[in-house]
Amino acid sequence: MRKLLPLFVAVFLFSCQNEDITVNQNNDAALTRTSPLSSLMMRVCQNETHADNILDGDDCYSVQLPVTITLNGQNMYIDNENDFDAVQQNMDLSWSDDDVVYFHFPITIVMRNFQQQVISSQAQLDAVACTGNDDFNEISCLDFEYPISVNIYDTNNQIANTVTIGNDTELYNFVYSLSAETIFTVVYPLTLMQSGGGAIVVNSNNELEDNIENAIGDCNGGPGPWPIALQDIITSGTWHISYCEGDSSGPGPGPEHYYDGWNFTFNANGTLTAVKNSMTNGGTWSLYQDSHQMMDLFFPTDPLQGLSNDEWRVTEYNPTNFRLKNDASSWDGYEYCYFTKN
Repeated sequence: MRKLLPLFVAVFLFSCQNEDITVNQNNDAALTRTSPLSSLMMRVCQNETHADNILDGDDCYSVQLPVTITLNGQNMYIDNENDFDAVQQNMDLSWSDDDVVYFHFPITIVMRNFQQQVISSQAQLDAVACTGNDDFNEISCLDFEYPISVNIYDTNNQIANTVTIGNDTELYNFVYSLSAETIFTVVYPLTLMQSGGGAIVVNSNNELEDNIENAIGDCNGGPGPWPIALQDIITSGTWHISYCEGDSSGPGPGPEHYYDGWNFTFNANGTLTAVKNSMTNGGTWSLYQDSHQMMDLFFPTDPLQGLSNDEWRVTEYNPTNFRLKNDASSWDGYEYCYFTKN
């Protein structure tokens, strides 16, 4: 897809000239709904659904406060996030309690896209279906300063337009609702506001992506969960590639369909085995620390040789996913490879 984006944007620029739309973009700035930067932007602007997990245990939605709960036989009125500490203290009082939170219904839940739903019973809450789900939590250490302007282009109908986005709800739903045929470009500069104070002015996709990824460590204390070590996660079970993007005409990893059907086993001794049907391909892997946590992958032969790289940076991980990014690529663009546990 990346190789086609400059062409799409060139057509976009021509169409915009006919519609008196000013475009302030370079030719490598086009994004789709599934672009890594698009996902990061959605996680910055989404409704925060992870922070109240001590109440609902679900990243699908948050519970609108205030609410009343019963916990270990005690009624508790939860007025704001500061009361979460009291909930935790209640849970820590005894090892013999069940620590189950019982809501006093009705309650209102808020989805990632800010849509609200009134819930009247536990059965109704259990039946809530997640939409717009992601493998990782919100990024709460940053906020966008609005308005933000984006240029959009429908590659199917060849229709160009400019949209002004005024808040988090509009930005999240704009990206989430994009069709597969639509690309968009962000009009720079834009400003990121840090939760601890201060503003960051960014002027390109790469700057925006790098600043959001850096904030993940500020939010979570690192790229992954503690105390679970990345090595322990990777060497447990088998994995497949769920997303991959790179220079398909060169030595890079290419799109994820190159690796359909391959299952990867990361052995504790540093060997790596990939199996697809009757084919087996052996390689090696290792983790090392540079300015970031890094991974070295090596496959000596095709069709997996494109994954070989000693400059994969581990941008994020959890027990079922880890994400690699090469931001030192020799071609014009970042390379990505996301592994998901089978």
